Amino acid sequence: MAPWILLILTGVFAFLAHDAFSLVAPSLPYSEIAKVMGQDLSYMPLHEQEKPNRYPYVNWLGNVSQTFWVFAILTAGFAVATVLAFLE
Repeated sequence: MAPWILLILTGVFAFLAHDAFSLVAPSLPYSEIAKVMGQDLSYMPLHEQEKPNRYPYVNWLGNVSQTFWVFAILTAGFAVATVLAFLE
């Protein structure tokens, strides 16, 4: 019974890792993001334009790029545990 539960959990974590990987986007300068949102930042110097973009790096728990690695490591761990459980 335990190997099948581990197999199901491996599948769940693999799905979550795949989903988190699909949400990862390349980081854009905040000036580009502001253009899409209709904001004009041309009056600000460049170093001031990038200050609002630093928040996700300060709050790393909310960074989606890091959650992919958490789910990928959990998937690998559960995959190894599943193989070992089926070999017993």
